[in-house]
Amino acid sequence: MLSQTLPTLRDVPLFNSLPDDQIATLEQYCTWRKHGEDDVVLSMGHNDRADVFFVIAGQVRMAVQSGAAGEIVFFDLGPGDMFGELAALDDDARPITVVALGDCTLAALPHARFRDCLFEHRYAAQYMLRHLAAMARLLAAPAEAEGNRSMPRRVFSELLRRCTPDPRHEGAWQVAPVPPAGELARSCGVSDAVELEAIAHLAGQGLIRDGGDVLRVLDRDRLECLVGY
Repeated sequence: MLSQTLPTLRDVPLFNSLPDDQIATLEQYCTWRKHGEDDVVLSMGHNDRADVFFVIAGQVRMAVQSGAAGEIVFFDLGPGDMFGELAALDDDARPITVVALGDCTLAALPHARFRDCLFEHRYAAQYMLRHLAAMARLLAAPAEAEGNRSMPRRVFSELLRRCTPDPRHEGAWQVAPVPPAGELARSCGVSDAVELEAIAHLAGQGLIRDGGDVLRVLDRDRLECLVGY
């Protein structure tokens, strides 16, 4: 359950160097938003002159399209983290989709005020440069670090994330509904061919079975081992 205290930007690292009165001024420009689990906060490709969002309480999951191959990389963000800053800086369409992982409180700061803050406060600007450099490194790393051999593991991980107890069979697990062809690939940033390879491997090993309207997970423990949990 979210805290009942008044929301503030004081705990956002970007604003650590600002005096309290200037933080209070920024807070007056913010729109304070509450979201519930699975709410879509932002959609990829949307161009709306870009507020910058700060997570005040709760968590969100950000999906970022990375590189020419269109790989999707996921980041979970918590209190103090920000998103939407790239579109605020370059006025381009948003390259991210953000979904609430549960109840959360967000502060939406207009892009013009965000830019003014960076222009007026050297330490905030330096923090932003370090933040953007770190993001660039993270987005460049996955394809290089993992290589093609780890791609099926992303599909295994996505299936495991969607896995829920089967209400019709005690102790059994399922993925419901059955994901349409290509959906798992899009969710975890791999090709359709990798998705097919991963599903065929799991079926061949006796870990999953087609149950009509659901995908039955016959051995969740072994699936966890494949993912590396």
